[in-house]
This record gives sequence, structure tokens and C-alpha cells, in this order.
Amino acid sequence: MAQTRPSQARLAYLDTLRGFAMLGIMFINFPSINTVAGDEAIAYSFVNSQADKVVAFLSMNLFNGKVYPIFAFLFGIGLFIFISNIKKSGINSGVYLVRRLFFLIVFGLLHACFVWWGDILMVYGILGFVALPFLNKPRWFLISALLGLLFFIPSFFIAYSSLQLQGVIPTFLIWDTGYQHLNGLDYLTSVYGSGTFAEISVQRIRDYIYVFTPFLYEKIYLKDIFSFGVYYCQILGMFFLGYFTAMHGLHKKIDLFQEKIKGYGLVFLSSAFLILASIFYFDSRVLSSAGILINTFIALFYICLLTLCGYRLRYMQLMFAPIGRMSFTAYLSHTLFFSSVLYGYGLGLYGSVGPAVLLPVSVVFYFLMLLFSYYWLKNFKFGPAEWVWKSLTYWKIQPMALKEMDPSAVYARKPKVEKIIKARHKF
Repeated sequence: MAQTRPSQARLAYLDTLRGFAMLGIMFINFPSINTVAGDEAIAYSFVNSQADKVVAFLSMNLFNGKVYPIFAFLFGIGLFIFISNIKKSGINSGVYLVRRLFFLIVFGLLHACFVWWGDILMVYGILGFVALPFLNKPRWFLISALLGLLFFIPSFFIAYSSLQLQGVIPTFLIWDTGYQHLNGLDYLTSVYGSGTFAEISVQRIRDYIYVFTPFLYEKIYLKDIFSFGVYYCQILGMFFLGYFTAMHGLHKKIDLFQEKIKGYGLVFLSSAFLILASIFYFDSRVLSSAGILINTFIALFYICLLTLCGYRLRYMQLMFAPIGRMSFTAYLSHTLFFSSVLYGYGLGLYGSVGPAVLLPVSVVFYFLMLLFSYYWLKNFKFGPAEWVWKSLTYWKIQPMALKEMDPSAVYARKPKVEKIIKARHKF
């Protein structure tokens, strides 16, 4: 089992979807690394020119908060496939699954401390452990859980926020810490732009805690607790949705559900616009509270759209699938590169450039990463970071050379659409 065989062919459209999400992550993270911690969800820092404003607006509305749910969905699918492949070999999947999630948390911890405070790997790993006890529940339970996590709880939060703004519900102060988090623009420009590696790492840890928990807030209100809860509920709900999709084999039957996927996509997009229009009509102050629900609908629309495009269109696969297969490597590479460009131990450009400069650089970096992935996968089964994670999961060095694997098993056949894509000759 340590030297795993390709017992299940890859699905090209899933890698295409993952690659698109990775492009969106780069569009978001490059200016976010250059932003005050805590503000990255609503605005980028150092927006000075008109071009900066246009780029920031497009990035915020098209990608911000809308692509990490796609990764959560794919994480759920991957979780089911991982468990299924191990069970087929007659081995208890528990040890390998725990080890897989544990090392994901380790990667995330190292990433947050030494690369960037916006790490998401640790959150995925921890929520993966939270999800484990519920994965073997009946179908009705998973459906109820994902509907509640994705739609009911965010709707309750919107209603609560609306009533609070109207004065129907008072503002509840949970506790006053008296703590002053040092995240002002001038202070962070000084630390991140010219600080030492040690000084920046200390600030990174403080910013990570500030972004992902409310404990470093000066005053903690009930609404803050709800806001963090809704965010984690969204990720967990997308985990369950992906797991449920794979559990019933729906990810292998795209050719049978293409019309339904189109219909669902239109429903999701229409729902997002309907909520947005309703908020602007009644009370635009609720917009920040409704952001999670709107982003969920748009993420689901992207999943439907990219599933169909990735399933049908060859050029979409060529543009996104190679990075999709190496998304873990791409994720770590892009934050490592840009933190080195922006922070004081590198070029120290923090605060000197805005989104209008970082966006084209992110496009260039993506295509360089695409070329690297394309040629790397001609010789190897998976990316460097994926290989390390896989070897740690099975606690044994995994074979990496492509010649040890049958190329025809890399991608699954897509009935009536295209021929088999062979990794050696195509990717």
C-alpha cells in the first residue's frame, strides 16, 4: 500500500476546476500579501491610482471569497477518493487519513509562521478532523448538514445582523480584552517592508491569529463570534458537498447530468444577484454579513460552469489542468515567491506597489507555473509538494517517475466527448 498504484483514473475536469481556482487564489493573494491583516476580505491596501481601484474592484467581486470554497468542495471529493482507494486494498483507512490531515496542519503551521499569515491549509486540516465523525452518516444527514451549514446558518446570521442594525436586537459585548493589535498601515509597512525575518515572523503569527480567530480583537462582540462561525461553516459545508458528490459517484457521471448542471448553475447565479439586489433595496449595511452566502452561490456557479467547460473543452484542460494536478506545489510556491518579493528579507517592496502592478505579475507567475507544471508532469506523477505530502502520509518514500505508471490510467475516459488524455504525451 505504501507504493500506491493508480487504482482510479484521474478526471481531467476536476484538475481543470482546481487549476482555475488556483488562478483565482493567485489573483487574490498577491495583493492580499501586500495588505493589512483583517482588511483583505473587504479591501486591498496601497490602492492609489485609478488602475489600482479598477483591479481591486474586479478582484474583490470576481474572486475574493469565491474560490476557496471551490478548493473546499474538491477537498471533500479528494477525501472520499482517498478513503475509497485505501479501503479497496483491505487496509484500515483511519491511520492514513489521520496522518494525511495531521501533516496538512503541519504544512499550514509552517506556512503561516514562515511564509504568510493568510494560510488556509491549517484550517482545512483542522476542519477535516471535525468532518471525520460525520462522513459515515446516512445520506439524509449529509444533505441536512450541508444545507444547514451553507444556507440556513448564513441566512440566520443575515437576519441577526439586520435586526441588530435596526435596533431590534442590542449589541452584545462578550468581553473587552484591552488588547491593541498592531496592524496599522504605517506600522506594518515598517515591519514587513524593512524588518528582519524574525520580526516579520512574529508579526505573521500575530496576524494569523487576528485573521482566523477573534481572540486578538480589542472588543469582542457576539456578531464577531457569529461571523467567524459562518466562515468555518461554509468551508465545512463545501467539504460535505464534495464528499457527498463523490460518495454517490456523481463526479463520474457528468455526461448524464450536463443539462441539470447548466440549470443549477443558472439558479446559483440568479440567487446571488437576487440576494445582492434585495440587500441594496432594503439595507445595504447588511452587505458584509451577506457576503458569505453570496460568495457560496457564486462559488457553486463557478463549479457548475468550470465543470462543463473542463469536461468539454480541450483548451481549458491545457490551460488549467497541469496546475490543477500540482495545486499544492503552486499554492506554496506563489506565496513563497511573493512574500520574498514584498517583505524586508527579500526585495522589500511592501507598500511600494498596488494591485495594478501585482495583478499582471500574478498572471505572468501563473503561466510560468503552468509551463513548469506541464513539463514536470511529463516526467513525474505529481508535484514536489504533493510527493512530500504523499510520502509522509504513507510513511514511506513514494515512486515518482512517470515511467513507473501506465500513462493511460492518468485520466479517465470521457464518453462521447474526447479521447483519453495521456499524461506523458499531453501533460
